[in-house]
Amino acid sequence: MIKERSWVEINLDNFEKNLNELLKYLLPHQQWLQIVKADAYGHGAYEISQTALKAGAAILGVANPEEGKMLRIQGVTAPILVLSPTLREEIPLVLEFDLMVAASDYSFAQQLSRAAIENKKKITVHVKIDTGMHRSGINSKEATSLYRKILNLRNIKI
Repeated sequence: MIKERSWVEINLDNFEKNLNELLKYLLPHQQWLQIVKADAYGHGAYEISQTALKAGAAILGVANPEEGKMLRIQGVTAPILVLSPTLREEIPLVLEFDLMVAASDYSFAQQLSRAAIENKKKITVHVKIDTGMHRSGINSKEATSLYRKILNLRNIKI
């Protein structure tokens, strides 16, 4: 018989207490995002989401639209931001499940705009800036220009 070498036990009361300790460092007007991608790193995306939202999280962060879809199916109505670059073929999923996306490319933002117009919806976009990891995001020197261009797109909210 093979026994598991490791396991995770999550105490949501302790998680909530830890969150409340961290929140003491925020100013009253500041909002925060709870990362729940990869099933909240194995801690249970739905459970962590509910606890974080109860503690005041403004947004939930997922890796891809499919993770956002799963939270919506479970009844989560809070804003959900897809943190990783969204594929063009995932735009219908973004629209259907009212997800926010990160954009660092104007042509992608244009496609979002066209899809949103066609579907009579609005999409919230966060302009993703490369802050030094060089994994994704627009170069910081080009970010203002991209921001201004996206501002002019219909049915897109930044």
